Amino acid sequence: MSLNAPPSLLDLDAAALRVAVVAARFNPELVAALLERALARLQAAGVPSGQVRVERVPGTGELPWAAQALCRAGACDVVLALGVVIKGDTIHYQLVAEAAQQGLQR
Repeated sequence: MSLNAPPSLLDLDAAALRVAVVAARFNPELVAALLERALARLQAAGVPSGQVRVERVPGTGELPWAAQALCRAGACDVVLALGVVIKGDTIHYQLVAEAAQQGLQR
């Protein structure tokens, strides 16, 4: 374990990283806002736009599959998964959110 403080985001040089962003199509306005902010932060960190790949999937439930496929293909160094799950009247939202979380962790 290092006792050094983590680098500031301002000190981060991510110019050499190949980044994949997997974004859900469901809840399009909210996911679009997340995607816009993520792309802006990647640019601020020095990642050239040519090294950022954006893939869209139908919903949050498909994020783990797409992230795994990109990792297995060696297509990227980093994967960002963006999806929005909104609480409704049933537990469906909870099932989707938990499945996506567990899949991404695996």
